[in-house]
Amino acid sequence: MQVESWRQRSGLYVVLIAAVLQGWALYALHIALRDDLQITNWIVFPALYVLAVFTPLTLQLLAQYAQRPFMWLLVLGLSAVFFAVAWHQSSLRLPGVGPSFPFNTLVPAAAALTLLWLHALPFMQARLLRGRWRPRYPDLFAASWRNVLVLLEAAVFTLALWALLFLCAQLFVLLDIDFFRELFREPLFIYPISALTFGLAIHLIGSLDRIVSVVLDQVLSLFKWLGLVAGLILMIFSVALLTRLPQLVATGTRTIGAHWLLWLVALTVLLLNAAWRDGGVLNPYPRVLGNALRCAVPLLLPVALIALFSLVVRADTYGLTVQRVWGFVVAAIALAYALGYFLAALRGGQWLASLGSTNVAVALAFMVLMLLFLTPPLSPQRLTASSQYARVLAAVNDRAAGEALRTLRFETGTYGREKLQELQRLVEHPRAQSIRAEATRMLTLGEGDRFGRPVATSPAQMDASLDALRIYPSGRKLDASLRAALRNQELAVFLRDDRWVGLFLNVNDTPAEEFVILSPYLSLLFRQAGDVWEKADASFAAIGIEHWDSTIAALALGEVSAQPTQWQDLHIGALTLPVARPASR
Repeated sequence: MQVESWRQRSGLYVVLIAAVLQGWALYALHIALRDDLQITNWIVFPALYVLAVFTPLTLQLLAQYAQRPFMWLLVLGLSAVFFAVAWHQSSLRLPGVGPSFPFNTLVPAAAALTLLWLHALPFMQARLLRGRWRPRYPDLFAASWRNVLVLLEAAVFTLALWALLFLCAQLFVLLDIDFFRELFREPLFIYPISALTFGLAIHLIGSLDRIVSVVLDQVLSLFKWLGLVAGLILMIFSVALLTRLPQLVATGTRTIGAHWLLWLVALTVLLLNAAWRDGGVLNPYPRVLGNALRCAVPLLLPVALIALFSLVVRADTYGLTVQRVWGFVVAAIALAYALGYFLAALRGGQWLASLGSTNVAVALAFMVLMLLFLTPPLSPQRLTASSQYARVLAAVNDRAAGEALRTLRFETGTYGREKLQELQRLVEHPRAQSIRAEATRMLTLGEGDRFGRPVATSPAQMDASLDALRIYPSGRKLDASLRAALRNQELAVFLRDDRWVGLFLNVNDTPAEEFVILSPYLSLLFRQAGDVWEKADASFAAIGIEHWDSTIAALALGEVSAQPTQWQDLHIGALTLPVARPASR
């Protein structure tokens, strides 16, 4: 009894010390970032943020093992790995360009680190609990769900405290006393109090282990019934998908959105585990419903395969991006789960009992993949830079290479800069001169040019862009008056994106013809008055990037029509673009 009491007190001391240090560390980093101190220019700065967040949380969740030196070694090892990963990610930022804190690089990495942390913690807890590296699945399951539940409850507790503090401040404002409102707005108060409250909540919730188990049991008991709904959705969608798939693959005009398919796999896997739990519940459903779910589970495999195929098609057409690389990681994990569950469903007897080995194997593989993709061996930025470099060399003209060059400049960090520098030295290529010039221009762009900030465009550059513009119907040309009208709009965006086309048509039942510039993001309508072209007051709605490939395919087939209104809507294939009329004056 005395040993247990001392363990609880020592655990509380660890939690309090970690919370206090975390609060002051986050406050110090906030001041450094706010005041633009010299530390914000260091590669080490994001790594310090990672340590300030993850190391104290790890100590708080492992505080009950504070008397074991091995616990401190585990925390030290995890902190070192996370520090190295954050160091690598921040080192990708191009020096002297853009914000000091590289959000576009570190936010995806932070999400990946969080998932890695949530996967690694249960293995650490199981090792400390049993004293061996080969964990028991019930220990892993209990630790995984318990960690998530404790963190969520601690977050709710912290938010509740801030709601009370906000109420306190508002009450005193009614009396013309602003002291508390001003105090609660100060970072010096926010960071230490939030960290201390969160840490105390973790300790208080963890000390009520029986209550946590009861709450977890209630949550899983509810979620398991959603597993039946997920299975029903899986069956219905799979039937509909398989009937449409041959047409979608044959036409090649559209690919299935991989992210929604992956969400279906992920939620189904989560809810199946809520039903099976730690293996102690072999028959969580009535027999008929259990058999129906068992028949639905194999359908996860074709869904995961189609998601992977969709990513492959997109990558083959447009090259790799950082987002697509992470998409491939998620698709690979989803496929591993789907294959394991597929094999489990085919086995006789208690098929759910096979889920545990799949879960452990996939979790270990996931951690290895995260470490590889968050560090140089399989860095998404490095893979993307190599892919987009190849795209530049394979492009048939400068416009086709433009998007790849912009990806190299703005999304791949130092890897992209190295590839652009290689392109500056390019010699043995039919378009070597233009590629060298454009690579040099990309290296001079600032962070403000990331999203196509307008730049000065020479008449020669504009003429070159208009010459490369795809015109429909095939064979039509831009006359001098129309070219002048387009130049007057200063469409420098032609130099930034090849997703622009021109279309001659008649939309208002007059002998005069119209010309519309189309892109996924906006459209511009020009009308002819005698021999002069001018921009019209009305235009069409944006197509949307998700419809762009099918729109181009329909334009190539001549599937364009207009339906009568005062201004006729535009029909391209199955897509309808209503006229976006100007506001009344």
